[in-house]
Amino acid sequence: AGAWVVLDELNLAPSEVLEGINRLLDDNREIHIAETNTTVVPDPDFVVFATQNPAGGDYGGRKQLSRALRNRFTTMWIDSLSSDELRAILQHKCQLAPSIAAAMVKVYEDLRAHRNVDALLAGGGTDLITIRDILRWAHRKPGTMEECGLEGWCLLGERLRHEDQRSEVAKAIAKHCKTYGVTAASYLETNYREDPYVLEIQKSGGGSGLVWTETMCRMVALVGRCARNGESALLVGETGTGKTTVVQTVADFRRIKLEIVNCHQHTEPADFLGAMRPTAGKKDVRGLIKAKAKRMCDLVGRDVDEEQSVAIVREIVNEYELESDENSEDPPSPKRARVRSELRALWREIADLRADVNHDRSIDHDLFAWQDGPVTRAMRGDGHWVLLDEASLATDAVLERLNSVLEAGERSVMLAEKPGGEVVVGGDKFSLMMTMNPGGDFGKRELSPALRSRMTEIWVKALDYADENDDSEASRLIRKLLSDEAKSLMPSIRRAVA
Repeated sequence: AGAWVVLDELNLAPSEVLEGINRLLDDNREIHIAETNTTVVPDPDFVVFATQNPAGGDYGGRKQLSRALRNRFTTMWIDSLSSDELRAILQHKCQLAPSIAAAMVKVYEDLRAHRNVDALLAGGGTDLITIRDILRWAHRKPGTMEECGLEGWCLLGERLRHEDQRSEVAKAIAKHCKTYGVTAASYLETNYREDPYVLEIQKSGGGSGLVWTETMCRMVALVGRCARNGESALLVGETGTGKTTVVQTVADFRRIKLEIVNCHQHTEPADFLGAMRPTAGKKDVRGLIKAKAKRMCDLVGRDVDEEQSVAIVREIVNEYELESDENSEDPPSPKRARVRSELRALWREIADLRADVNHDRSIDHDLFAWQDGPVTRAMRGDGHWVLLDEASLATDAVLERLNSVLEAGERSVMLAEKPGGEVVVGGDKFSLMMTMNPGGDFGKRELSPALRSRMTEIWVKALDYADENDDSEASRLIRKLLSDEAKSLMPSIRRAVA
């Protein structure tokens, strides 16, 4: 039976690629594959759908489709949700109290009435709030009006770069999320030093090398909220403001592996998701098997060489019951449980390598094999974090290949480049973070609204090194890094970097 296919962000693809499916969309309903000289006729139930953002404007990389292609589709313009529809979604899908849902919708209406001036000031975006923003706000499950106001401010206010816009958001939240004693000024002066997430990290001894300035506490509190709610964070700020360090600190505190990918103008989707790479020969694979077998022997205290270790692996598998999900020792000691877990991982890797060696068409016969990229690796299993550093240096078409990974709910990606295709779904601990410098500098630009709306954006303020106050954040940072003898040089250092 035929399937339905959705071509997302259609107008990001080159025109010559899109024109290749013209005959599939007209009355002929067939497609010719020149590389194999075959013609494919689809099933009667096969249907193609496509989505796209408007061409031009803030949506970088989008192109006008040719008339020949557009005429083959039935075009529909999708308007924004009405206030009544949005209120119903918040109450029934997000399970919010009617009063809280109504307050969120009123904030949404107020802010939609004020056009964002960031587009004129190289700040990107034309609206102070989007549908995705209010849904993200609702998914944080505020139980009281006070929580509703604070979470709304963290999401909507802390990403803005200009004080007049921050003030506008603070006034709207204070007006509709009415809480005794809380005004617009209360949100603008939020004290993140007392944030529970910051206090929890400090109490555990995490971030021991950090200087806990107000800016650092603010970033940790905001990124921590993103991590707690399964959101992808986009940190925007000048170089040297601690964006990468904050993500590393939160990942360390949560005991989650963090993989950092540095983006550049030649970054390709394969750098994130993986690609077909040249394979190693059987000799190299057998060497890997011996090395992993030797590691298993070392873990259980067997002093043998690599050649002997392969023969002993089966004894270790039986002794530690590695092929069984159960353990006869109830409960196992912490040390034995840790060793068994590592042994099981090594045994699975050995089994996979042996399967490759024994497979008729693998290793020596296939010159290339699929290798996962950092994002795909992070999504598998329980998952871990990936940080795309300097994300804005990569092109829109490359970054928006990750749109499905950033969607709320099931974060997945279709590996169309992999032979046979595969859908990879992110594990519970998986998260994709990004950092970037603000647009306007050489080579720096703003990300498209379509990508930014899928992430929780955080504006990171630069330190003011010109402030000569000894208690300023810049002074405290410099003082932390200097020895007692060198502290007399603080005024000179401040003037040099200001």
